[in-house]
Amino acid sequence: MVAIVIGLFIALFVYMDARKRGYGTLGLILWSVGSAMMPYVILPLYFFLGRKNKDRVQYDGNDIIDIEAIVVEDTINCTKCGGEMKEDSLQCPHCQEPTGTDKTDINH
Repeated sequence: MVAIVIGLFIALFVYMDARKRGYGTLGLILWSVGSAMMPYVILPLYFFLGRKNKDRVQYDGNDIIDIEAIVVEDTINCTKCGGEMKEDSLQCPHCQEPTGTDKTDINH
């Protein structure tokens, strides 16, 4: 009778500790029932293998990350039509006027 009471107290301890440490329902049941059935085997295993670190944050999949990005492109205006184009364009996309920049000329 004393062994049953000790097993139930150990199972209750393991259940409460595992619940504090973030175990799910299945983990709680397995550790508790195992420690009630075989407390002298399961309790040491629980202490060495089953105890999760409280400080470790686990991702639950419910976090929403809102990121807003602004794409910045360097633009210039065409000397002929005034249309806006990328700075590294070879010709104006509006009037097809050559810009005078040569991509092969690298003066850095």
